[in-house]
Amino acid sequence: MDEKYKEKIRMMIENFEKIEKSIRINGEKIISNREFSFRVPLPNTEIILMGIIDRLDIYRIGDTKKIVIIDYKTNKVNDKEDKERIKNYYIPQFVAYSYAVKKIYDIEIEKMYLYLLDIGEYVEINLKDEDIQRGIEDIVEVFKFMELNKDFDKYDACTNCNFCSYKLVCE
Repeated sequence: MDEKYKEKIRMMIENFEKIEKSIRINGEKIISNREFSFRVPLPNTEIILMGIIDRLDIYRIGDTKKIVIIDYKTNKVNDKEDKERIKNYYIPQFVAYSYAVKKIYDIEIEKMYLYLLDIGEYVEINLKDEDIQRGIEDIVEVFKFMELNKDFDKYDACTNCNFCSYKLVCE
């Protein structure tokens, strides 16, 4: 492996450890699930929402259990605007995670974090129940649209293609 990549990996490991030391949850960690896979039905459809959460920790805080969702990101972060752009870009992912966790567990979500391994900082994600509900409704609408419009040649390319995971499908 190239020395440049080894150094980048070392830096991200150090940044991960830095972030871990900076976050304090007032409780006892009961379990830490890495690569937590989920499959949950979306409301009023036959669509199954699937995904993998990088880390899902369950804490005992007082007499209750609470969940912390953590997602690791290696995006290049140059400035404060990049942090905000990255946070906003991943909000739909956290909507899906929140929805799934609430369907699977009867446990409140205490915190959600994006670990920005490039700079050794975290971003807290705050979603209200109505944000999650609206986000899930949007996901359902997209799937319904896709189901009714299966001819990809009729889709217009969007302006976010450089960031889109499905860029190869559209080109």
